[in-house]
Amino acid sequence: MWYLVGWLIVGLSHYLNLNPMETEIGQIEIVIFNTKAGHTQQEARAALETLNDCVMKFEGFIERKLAINEKGQWIDIVYWQSQAQALKAAEDIMKDPKALKAFDIIEEEQMQMFHFTPVSTFKNELITTTR
Repeated sequence: MWYLVGWLIVGLSHYLNLNPMETEIGQIEIVIFNTKAGHTQQEARAALETLNDCVMKFEGFIERKLAINEKGQWIDIVYWQSQAQALKAAEDIMKDPKALKAFDIIEEEQMQMFHFTPVSTFKNELITTTR
């Protein structure tokens, strides 16, 4: 009986789009950068993860992904509900002392920041992933 109730709840939440991770993405912010010499990958990751607390405070924040390639180049991908919210957060985060401390490890001269508006999404519904 309980499995039927669970199946019904999962099915209805998918049908009604009640999953908070399924919030409509209105803007994708991408920052590509290198860290300053003298920082290990672990130190950089720890500093960059302190930004999670900062971005959580901003209206419209959905999700953030941080990745590194084999050359040590980083990419920070942040999903926002709207372009206005993304741009306001980009401006306001520069007033946050905790964020400024984290930004201190970034090689500013090579940093690139972009904002994109999604135009198409395709998901493999056959694969279940955790974010």
